[in-house]
Amino acid sequence: MHCSVGERGEVTIPKESRDALGLVPGMRLEVSVTDGALVLRKPGIGEALEAWAGTADNPYGSTDEFIAALRGPDRDRDRAW
Repeated sequence: MHCSVGERGEVTIPKESRDALGLVPGMRLEVSVTDGALVLRKPGIGEALEAWAGTADNPYGSTDEFIAALRGPDRDRDRAW
């Protein structure tokens, strides 16, 4: 398959390639040059998680506080031995 570079450096990825890789409009790709070849790569799950890191609010402050809230009051604390 061949494609051409437009005046502003834009390249249209052929439909068969976009479909095979699940590329959709607006998707960001990593661009690199390896051994004289231009390489486009979809971000993996690690990159996606890094992009989302710190974007969610945690009203409990920490993971331990969140788990404690899920479990409820400590029943063993009030138990008479």
